[in-house]
Amino acid sequence: MHLQVSIVVLFIPLTGGYSLECYACEPGQYCQYSTRTCYDKCRSTKTVDYFGPHREEADNRQRERARTPIRIKNKHATCPGTGQKQETMSKGCANPHDCKSWSLGTGCWTREYVAECCSSYRCNEKYVSVYFSHNPNGKRCYTCDEEDCSKTLSCWGQEDYCFTAYEPSSQQSLATKGCASKSACDQEPGEILGLNGNITCCEGNLCNVAQSGTQSGTQSFLFLCCSLLSFILLH
Repeated sequence: MHLQVSIVVLFIPLTGGYSLECYACEPGQYCQYSTRTCYDKCRSTKTVDYFGPHREEADNRQRERARTPIRIKNKHATCPGTGQKQETMSKGCANPHDCKSWSLGTGCWTREYVAECCSSYRCNEKYVSVYFSHNPNGKRCYTCDEEDCSKTLSCWGQEDYCFTAYEPSSQQSLATKGCASKSACDQEPGEILGLNGNITCCEGNLCNVAQSGTQSGTQSFLFLCCSLLSFILLH
């Protein structure tokens, strides 16, 4: 009896406690027969990137519904292009932070991460089909474009925070600003944006006060465009 107990105790560290089988695949891979042994939970996730003037278009639709006078107009970021959407799916083992959905956006780019987690045998068979609301929630934050950081954008759905991300450089700090959900702020917007500088989130309308000057806004806009271009090329 003691020998059996000893064998079981020794076996647990060797297996690492991993006992849950989940479907696993990275974006672009076929998932039906690919599985992985996980520790606690399976996940199915979807990441959607919106490029272009989506926020301004949502603002205009809201203005039309509310019949807002034409003289009342917000300063939107100037975005290149007519607007595109890129969607990626993945499945696999879930860490605690993988199970929190979030949304974060600037004037010309928005990233939404939707996660569904479960804890039974191959429970992540289906792909995520949920989308975030794109209805303006009444909150506004400052953002940056190629001119400066004095423009504003409407926050969508659960985006009830404003954020500012500074990327240290040899000359000055580059700023990226926009709207974020609380779960995005908990997730660290710097990791989402690929920045290593100081990241701050705040509550309150337009709480991420705009910087003066145009150089910071231009550098920030170009830096963000380069980061997003790298993401597209790698995926």
